[in-house]
Amino acid sequence: MRQQLVGHGMRLSRARALLTGTTFTIIAVVSCTQGVANDLSRAGDELNSVGRQDSALAIGAGRIGPTQLCDSLQTVVHHWQAVRDTQIQSEGITWPARLVDLGEENVLFESSWLDHQLIWRVSTDSRRFQSAHGIKIGMLLGDVVTRRIELILRREEGAFVIDVPVDGITISVDESSSRRISSDTTSRSLAALAGDAMITRLAVTGDCRSRR
Repeated sequence: MRQQLVGHGMRLSRARALLTGTTFTIIAVVSCTQGVANDLSRAGDELNSVGRQDSALAIGAGRIGPTQLCDSLQTVVHHWQAVRDTQIQSEGITWPARLVDLGEENVLFESSWLDHQLIWRVSTDSRRFQSAHGIKIGMLLGDVVTRRIELILRREEGAFVIDVPVDGITISVDESSSRRISSDTTSRSLAALAGDAMITRLAVTGDCRSRR
């Protein structure tokens, strides 16, 4: 079980920086490496154009606000306030992270068990951030489904999460709704099964091995 270690036993369950597992295409088939690269490129363009977003509040295309994936973990303190060191633990292995305290919300910057220096994953439960297509915390999953953008359902440490390739983000929903989703869920049944699911966390994840 993977967990964030903060102070005296406070825990926040996190997903592995590089996860493998069965994926299920909800709306369309995803091509492999080149398709992912194209999705990230399009997401970058979208973040600069859709809704004229304030870049400080954007998440997606390998970044959140001013921070890019694969930046040094040490740079978090240069862009964010109320930063504290923490650790991620899984299967007896621990690696560094930094938590930005936003009051009742947070942004978590994680390194990886492969590399302790760079940012491999960022996630947040803050309502102030949104993706290029306006996906944000507190939104209902049904509202995302009706936008007819490509969604990929996959299992992450026992729970289902949803990748949104065009925005370069991963969505987590509330636990009770996640339990209603199964490997048999399709694009047609997702809204019926979990249309009222609330988005509780957004994440961006990268592979920084080429930067090591």
